[in-house]
Amino acid sequence: MSHRRVKGVSYDGDYDGDDYDDDGGDENVISPEDREQLRLGAVEVRRQLGDVAVTDKEVLDALWYYYFDTDKTVSYLKNLRKPTPKPATKKPKEKKETPFDKAAAAAQKNPVGEPLLPKMRPPEMRPTYCPPETGRLEKHRKLDRARMTFPLPFVNPLPASAYFDIPLGKVPRQLNANLIHMPMYPPGGLLGGAPPKVSKLAALAAAKKKKIEEEKKVAAPAAPATDRAIALLDRLTLHKENAPGSSVSLRSVPLPEPAVQQRPKRASSPSKEPAPDTKRSKPTEAPRAPRALSAAPSSFAMALFVGRPPVPDVRSPNQQAGSMFSPCFSYTSELFAEHNPFAGPSPDDIVLNAQKGAKGKATKGNAAKQEPDLAQGVAELALEGSPKKHKNLNVVEEYKKANMKHSASFVVIGHVDHGKSTLMGRLLLELGAIDTKAVDKLRHQSKKAGKASFALAWVMDSTPDERSRGVTVDVATNYFETPKTRFTILDAPGHRDFIPNMIAGASQADFAVLVVDAGTNSFESGLRGQTKEHALLVRSLGVTRLVVAVNKMDMANWAEERFTEISQQLSAFLTAAGFAPKNVSFIPVAGLRGDNIAAAPTAPEAAWYKGPTLVAALDAAEPSAQALEAPLRLTVAEVFRQAAHPTSIAGRIDSGTMQPGDALVIAPSGATATVRAIDIGGKSSAWAVAGQIAVVHLGELEGNIKVGDVACAAGAVVQVAHRFTVKILAFEHVLPMFVDVMRGTAGVAGRVAGLVATLDKASGAVVRKKPRVVPPGQVARVTVVVDEGVPLEVGWRVVLRAEGQSVAAGLVEGVEE
Repeated sequence: MSHRRVKGVSYDGDYDGDDYDDDGGDENVISPEDREQLRLGAVEVRRQLGDVAVTDKEVLDALWYYYFDTDKTVSYLKNLRKPTPKPATKKPKEKKETPFDKAAAAAQKNPVGEPLLPKMRPPEMRPTYCPPETGRLEKHRKLDRARMTFPLPFVNPLPASAYFDIPLGKVPRQLNANLIHMPMYPPGGLLGGAPPKVSKLAALAAAKKKKIEEEKKVAAPAAPATDRAIALLDRLTLHKENAPGSSVSLRSVPLPEPAVQQRPKRASSPSKEPAPDTKRSKPTEAPRAPRALSAAPSSFAMALFVGRPPVPDVRSPNQQAGSMFSPCFSYTSELFAEHNPFAGPSPDDIVLNAQKGAKGKATKGNAAKQEPDLAQGVAELALEGSPKKHKNLNVVEEYKKANMKHSASFVVIGHVDHGKSTLMGRLLLELGAIDTKAVDKLRHQSKKAGKASFALAWVMDSTPDERSRGVTVDVATNYFETPKTRFTILDAPGHRDFIPNMIAGASQADFAVLVVDAGTNSFESGLRGQTKEHALLVRSLGVTRLVVAVNKMDMANWAEERFTEISQQLSAFLTAAGFAPKNVSFIPVAGLRGDNIAAAPTAPEAAWYKGPTLVAALDAAEPSAQALEAPLRLTVAEVFRQAAHPTSIAGRIDSGTMQPGDALVIAPSGATATVRAIDIGGKSSAWAVAGQIAVVHLGELEGNIKVGDVACAAGAVVQVAHRFTVKILAFEHVLPMFVDVMRGTAGVAGRVAGLVATLDKASGAVVRKKPRVVPPGQVARVTVVVDEGVPLEVGWRVVLRAEGQSVAAGLVEGVEE
């Protein structure tokens, strides 16, 4: 075994003293240089301490401990001799005396019953007797005295010898005693104090029982009005008959006598009665009076029930003699009348009566009408307000009359870390779309986190995950305006893991801003990465206008040669991808410093550039024609809740118009809803048209809604497809394979069921039917089958992805259910 071999190893010869030298010296020996520093430090410490009494040893030890740091040494020695202050004893706060405290103090001074009842003390329990003659019983006294010395329980104090000479008939008067019975337990009375603590389970059970009883009362049919009136009249008559005089009070009703509960006998089978036996029959005894088992009422009970007729006392004389409160029965109601706290109306009754009197006589006449049926009241309850009334506006005419600014949205794309978010943050700051104080706060936070250069990027990247990772994860939305156009920014992520989010943002954009890094090797690495893929995707999704922002030109010292090189390389690639050269513009910028964004660059190195700024290039983009007359189609990009609206959706209106009061159908779930309000650019609007990104607040939603659904007009719902034909442009080799179908913000699993034909790029003619594979860069017609229904129409665009890569994108040509 290995552990046995280890135990057998000898270490005696392995460590010899010759292997070590004494070059290191002894650590405890202080060198002359250290002694000199200690001496000088001690002088300085003494000078700073002044009158503080410390020893030289304490000074030297502290200097040596703190490595000759005089400031720390002085601080330590001052705290060493500083007396520890005693913690100040906090005076207890004087509690403000409440009415309950006053009542409790009064109760302690005057307990219940003391002002009303005389103080009673039980009489002396030792009866009076005459001692017997002392002649003949002398021999028994010693024994009696011995017995009386023991701490025995209370017994008759007379010795047994006292009864030896008592005759059986006439007992001398001096020997008669006054016998008083003392009860073993205190007399009973009404219980008081706080109720016992109830457990949570018992409280839940009681609440459930109470709820069931209330439901039964509600479910029971209400008695007719006439029956209720008769019942009320009967109760009033009964009270009048029982009340003394003409007063009607619940207190005047006498309480029934407590009945003695008896155990019910078990019923036996019927049998013949036996004949009476006259020989063994005993004389019948007279029936005994019923024995009352109730205890005497307390003084508090007597105060409660003042005015009742006295209840006859049916107790035996012994029970009457044994009661501690037997003298109290002689007091009548006149004694307690002025001390009764319940004689008048309660404070709540006074307030309620005053409120009823203030309402006037009108409430009395309508009292019967103010009792609505419970079922009708529950049916009228609603969490939402009344539905928004439809104004029946001609939205197309209103849009033309409004003569408002053009609305445009653009998506910011490009490789990761090329400065997209920072460039957009600087753009918003230059145009005054964000507050300077907010930017200063972000700069302080980013500097504190060790990312000072990310301050402007945090304007767009607002989530903690994005700020901690330093990359954009989801599409960020913001707004700004120019004199001509109202813009919506869609900042898309550049990392390859978030391509689906980029596709969702590009599907809502009118044009795109491609950001590239002008730094050495940065542009080349980005072109081989997401720069190329992003450009192909936005073109496949229908984007024809592209603004290329060559960023970080300050890092390249505004070299004109570098800008020209990047422009030439990208122009060739974009032309091959399908962008027209007239729709592509190149703008050199410096996002971190703000050069050439809203104003021309002022650096001397940038004097060669005479073109437009980035804002001018964005403003020059012509708005595309929108299908205002087509049926409503809104692709849901976000679903959220607000305080005033239970359900809200946000997305781009692809076609049609919308106004509050419109009925919507959500595809593919089939849910229905009503438009309650519309927000455009963070402001409320009376309508919305195609091309705008709107926030729609829904009401009366019946069904489920999720990201990727399509909101349609109730009369023209989009078709839900499970199989469709699409004309694609292949980015990778396309085979019959499993793919993820991306339609806007929706993504479902599917497969390429068949390759129909390859097509010519220019004319669209069929080149080859049923190919085995579609190579990259080739146009083909394929059939796609999805696992779940997707809302699709002819002319819509889709993207096919497989294993984390975009393999193809194209235009839907035919839809099959």
